[in-house]
Amino acid sequence: MKKDIGTDSSGQFSKEELENALAEEQFTVWLQPKYNLATEEVCGAEALVRWQRNKTQIICPEQFIADMEKDNLLSELDYFVWEKTCQIIHDWFQAGKLPYAISVNVSTASLMNGQLVSFLVGLISKYGISPSFLQLEITENAYLHAPEHVENVIKSLHDIGFSVIMDDFGSGYSSLNTLKRIQIDALKLDMKYLPIKDRTENDEIILVSVIKMANWLGMSVIAEGVETRRQKDFLQGAGCDSVQGHFFSEAMSLEEYEARYVYHTTVVKETTSIDNNGIVPKFNMTILVIDDDEMSREILQYIFQELYHVHMCGSAEEGLAYLKRNANRVKLILTDNFMPGMSGMEFLRHCKQDQVLKVIPQIMITTSDETSDQLEAFRAGAYDYITKPFVREIVMTRVMHIMEISCRTSIFDIIEQKYKQKPELDAATSLLNKVAFSDLSNRIIETFPNEQQALFVIDIDDFKKVNDVHGHLIGDQIIRCVADELTNAFRKTDLIGRFGGDEFVVLATKIQSQDTAKNKAAEIIKNIMFSSVKQFNINTSISVGLAFSEKKDTLNTLFSRADKALYDAKNTGKGKTVVYGESIPPITDDDKPVILICSEDEQVYSTIALSYGEGAGFIRIENVNQLEQAFKQYHSRIVTACIDMQKDIPPEMEFFQQFLLQKSKGGGIPLVAICREGDMRNLKAALEFPIYDVMVIPPPIGSIERILSRAIMEVGIHER
Repeated sequence: MKKDIGTDSSGQFSKEELENALAEEQFTVWLQPKYNLATEEVCGAEALVRWQRNKTQIICPEQFIADMEKDNLLSELDYFVWEKTCQIIHDWFQAGKLPYAISVNVSTASLMNGQLVSFLVGLISKYGISPSFLQLEITENAYLHAPEHVENVIKSLHDIGFSVIMDDFGSGYSSLNTLKRIQIDALKLDMKYLPIKDRTENDEIILVSVIKMANWLGMSVIAEGVETRRQKDFLQGAGCDSVQGHFFSEAMSLEEYEARYVYHTTVVKETTSIDNNGIVPKFNMTILVIDDDEMSREILQYIFQELYHVHMCGSAEEGLAYLKRNANRVKLILTDNFMPGMSGMEFLRHCKQDQVLKVIPQIMITTSDETSDQLEAFRAGAYDYITKPFVREIVMTRVMHIMEISCRTSIFDIIEQKYKQKPELDAATSLLNKVAFSDLSNRIIETFPNEQQALFVIDIDDFKKVNDVHGHLIGDQIIRCVADELTNAFRKTDLIGRFGGDEFVVLATKIQSQDTAKNKAAEIIKNIMFSSVKQFNINTSISVGLAFSEKKDTLNTLFSRADKALYDAKNTGKGKTVVYGESIPPITDDDKPVILICSEDEQVYSTIALSYGEGAGFIRIENVNQLEQAFKQYHSRIVTACIDMQKDIPPEMEFFQQFLLQKSKGGGIPLVAICREGDMRNLKAALEFPIYDVMVIPPPIGSIERILSRAIMEVGIHER
């Protein structure tokens, strides 16, 4: 095979030279084979152009494409390559050969041409070939340039039967968001995104995650530029579908490709223009069905054929043989229990002991609905249990549920493996450090922009006092205690990190409701307090700032809101959770008691109202008119009033006090004084009035709830 020879010029060619080359058909089509990674056999090729400038000089496209684009000749080159490729496929069929599909590049200039679809239809009609044999590669930049136009073009191409591949796909998750709007059939990753030489394992995490997410979006993945066995082996394990590159084969002339990869068949010429009308599954994922009953296999294939590839085996032994070659492609196994030879239960136990197979979710299929049989299946490693005869809706729901869990946890499996015992872990707690947490959280937020995430920012209250009083060794043990409680409280699909010192962060993914996150915050506050008392006989509390993700959020924007909520929690009581942006609900026409908060300070009002919760309605009073209006509207429901004594009391506030004292004669309305912690002057001023209790700001843990609940109870006793 001739080697590519570079030009000895500066690499720039005149428009006249390029036009002559096109007119004289100096350009030739070369083919680079694509290999199926599961079988390591050829599965197609990409058409590449070479400029045969003279008998000895072959010029690669990198040296002339820029000039052709500058001179608006790129579309002409595209059309030339497309027609030559169609002619090649036609000639193969005419010779009684069955070829693999060939992909051709579509430049941005050609993609923007309104006549593109009609031109391609004209070509396949002219040469009598099916569109399934001519695949089209577009670039990601072309889509970003004009997304709506490209979406319409791709839809038209799909309606005809063409497959569309996105070439030069960008690294990271950000580009995956663009794929949700367009129906790409395959994604092509360039070698510069593969883990080679001095690259870190972060590249591997990105690559595997992109492959898995692309599969879940219904696309196959092609990797180009594969040059080493390490790259090939890694891609096989990551679930990549096919590759091209020098490790398998360089680009070659048409004659050499024909000699090696195009085989004679008995295909008749009349079939060359017939489209493949087989069902194309929505997701490029394989379900393995193992059942000795042919009818059961056929039913399951019928149920799932529109969603997944279904491979069927008649015995557990046959299934294991298939898995030995294709484990990386199988995303779910459904196995019958009662089969000749190895039973389904024995198959499950075998998979449980195999490091590769145990990570593939498995569902037991059986005619028995005995509880003991189900428990045995779960102990053997089954994720779920389906009984015969099949009920389509139940089978579909259970399989879809498991497949969704498998998809989401796969990314976290990668994270867990790659970050285990790495510098990205915090040495004291084995949680993710700040850099690693930030990196992974941004990936999750960008990957699932439409899902609700919750960010917890957690700080140990008065941790300096713990170190000063009990020593740093005890302080370190409390840090580990908090880390352990957080690890136990959250799911595998949640990210937990330590930002240093006594600050922790948790990104809870795909939360069902905001109440779920708030309940989780209350749970960890309680668990950490109980655990620290039990282990160290120290009352350790934590404060939690909680924020919920919004569209277009990054970790930085989400963290800034959660951190603001944490600041409010620390400054308004500690040992509590504050949710960013949570407002105090308005008073409704129900029977809830009403509590007045007489204060000029909005923070005092929100601290008391949010701490107490929804058991009462709260009214903030700043002037006499508001006070009179409150009693006029809610007189029978007002059960207590809190008077802010933290500042010098203005004359108007003295009127508040006198008014409330008059209303509270006989113990009707208990008065609670609000004083600044440690300020004896405030406290003395409060004691000059017949107050029921004193509330300090910031309040100790649970004090607001206790004081107000007791005051409300006092009113109830007085009324009785």
